[in-house]
Amino acid sequence: AGIKHIAHAQAASFGLPEALWPEVSYSESTPATYNDPALTERVKATLSKTLGAERVHTLTPVMGAEDFAYFGRVEPKIPSLMFWLGAAKPEDVAAAKRGEKKLPSLHSPFFAPDREKAIRRGVSAMTSTVLDLMAKPAE
Repeated sequence: AGIKHIAHAQAASFGLPEALWPEVSYSESTPATYNDPALTERVKATLSKTLGAERVHTLTPVMGAEDFAYFGRVEPKIPSLMFWLGAAKPEDVAAAKRGEKKLPSLHSPFFAPDREKAIRRGVSAMTSTVLDLMAKPAE
């Protein structure tokens, strides 16, 4: 109700007629993201070779809502996985591990990635993964 009230008040404050006010709705849930186990292991091996095994980690599942969950639910079934790329500055990660700082989430206005390193590692990770997955099978 609060979100609907704010959305309608914003529309009214801009002078929109009521007929053009936004429709506000919600859904009960987003399905869980499912990482295909075989694909996950293959990509993990590729990323370990590309980035170094010390930089590739298996994380505990989280309860975030993510529209990526829908990608693996198409027909015919296509194996999928979602991986996260660490983008924080090393000194910020170290401070967070010591409990001195909390790292902001991806959608936070305080998210400040180590841009150049994140882009280079992200391109390297994606390129090596695609090359591996697109490679001809051994005969």
